[in-house]
Amino acid sequence: MIRNSYITYTTNLESGSHNAKFQISNFKFRKTGILKKVLFFTLSLFLAMTSFADSNNALLEMANKHYTDGEYNEAIANYEQIIETGYESAALYYNLGNSYYKTGELAPAILFYEKAHLLAANDEDIVFNLELANRHVVDKLEAIPDFFLNQWINNLSIQLSTNQWAIISMVAFGVALLLFLIFLYVSVPLVKRFSFYFSMLLVIVAVSGFIFSSKEANKLTAHDTAIIFSPTVTVKSSPDEGGTDLFLLHEGSKVQLNDSIGNWVEIALSNGNEGWILKEAIRVI
Repeated sequence: MIRNSYITYTTNLESGSHNAKFQISNFKFRKTGILKKVLFFTLSLFLAMTSFADSNNALLEMANKHYTDGEYNEAIANYEQIIETGYESAALYYNLGNSYYKTGELAPAILFYEKAHLLAANDEDIVFNLELANRHVVDKLEAIPDFFLNQWINNLSIQLSTNQWAIISMVAFGVALLLFLIFLYVSVPLVKRFSFYFSMLLVIVAVSGFIFSSKEANKLTAHDTAIIFSPTVTVKSSPDEGGTDLFLLHEGSKVQLNDSIGNWVEIALSNGNEGWILKEAIRVI
């Protein structure tokens, strides 16, 4: 059973003086006009953003009510309306995934669980429901074991978000710089040793934080994975209908996107198999 939760300017001189006063006064007028325009634009933008947020909140409340009332198709329509405005969040994708799962639409459910998982990799409810949905996928693919060091790095990387890793990186670098300055200007041996070694340690933390932040950011922007949406699809050896049939895939399977030519895309599976399928058979995560 899936977990249900919701995750909001003589005579000429005088003439010149008058002109100068007029020009300065005119400059002040123009400056005041610009300030008024800036204030008007800022106020309009604020009101537009407030209206936008209120509209999305209203849609979200409607969607959640439809979901709790068992009206899953109506909930799906409202959640997707919110997504069309450009807003995204793990909770929104999770709720939409739940709605699709309740209607028995496996591929869309997995797609939106995967999108939610990208934004909140450690959320227990998202992980649980994604694993539950994947149990219904026909294709049982055994992933090639990853090198243990890569597994450890990946597990560490997903513990925090892109922004959190970036903050850690900047703070660590700032403190490291301060400690290095202490090392340069303080003559006490014990303080110099402590400040030097600790600053080096913080530089390592800062670099690691930057790498992890970039790694997590790349996951959000790479768009290099997809879900099979066709009930069945034949994977070909080449990007054309005349290619050799290699194997079948079924809806809900997750694939890696390696390359594309025209209407064809080269995919790779977690078990190492590769081949070509039509783009219309997938939806990119």
